[in-house]
Parts: sequence; C-alpha cells; structure tokens
Amino acid sequence: MCNEDIDHIIGYVDSKDLLNRVLANQSMALNSGVQIRNTLIVPDTLTLSEALESFKTAGEDFAVIMNEYALVVGIITLNDVMTTLMGDLVGQGLEEQIVARDENSWLVDGGTPIDDVMARAGYR
Repeated sequence: MCNEDIDHIIGYVDSKDLLNRVLANQSMALNSGVQIRNTLIVPDTLTLSEALESFKTAGEDFAVIMNEYALVVGIITLNDVMTTLMGDLVGQGLEEQIVARDENSWLVDGGTPIDDVMARAGYR
C-alpha cells in the first residue's frame, strides 16, 4: 500500500487476510480492521547474503528495493535469493501445478498462470 505514489510505501495487506475476510463476509475497507503490515525495505546495494540476512532478521519473505534517492526500484522475494544462490531445487515440470482430485475437484498451485487454469478447465 502506498501513500499518494509508489515511492511512499506504508505497508502491505496479506492476501490470506483478505481471503479470510471475504469468506467471513467482512468488510474489506481499510478502516474496518484490515491489518496493514510493515514492509521490509532494503537498499539496492545489498549483496545476496546481506539480503538473505535481512529476510531472516525481519522474518519476511519479500522486500521492496529502494535506491539511494528513496525511489522504489523493485521487489525481491526470499525465493528469488534462494534460487539465485542454490538454483531451482525443484525442476520445472517435475511437480504438477494442476491436479485433478476427482471429477469435481482440482488442486491448483497458487503460482499457476490463470491462462493455464482456464485452458485446463476447458474455457480456452
């Protein structure tokens, strides 16, 4: 979440919290108790090991990257750092992203592109 523009970050709202509110038929308005979490902000000068230490210390799995002018230049995830350091431990295609559990039930990985889901469901 930002205040006026992307360079003034005030926090983030976890998608799990939003989903729980939707399922409980609760308001999604920011003034209705939606928890705004602090965002880890890291400089763009960090090494990978320093970024990893920042994630560990903060207990977060993503961060916003800012440059020396306090401008947002991107985001980085713990997975980005680990993949760069260790490689992709689970090869692409080794794990199915969409698995049919029975004729009326599917298990879909949250990272699956929506086009793949639509195609598998027969909508494309």
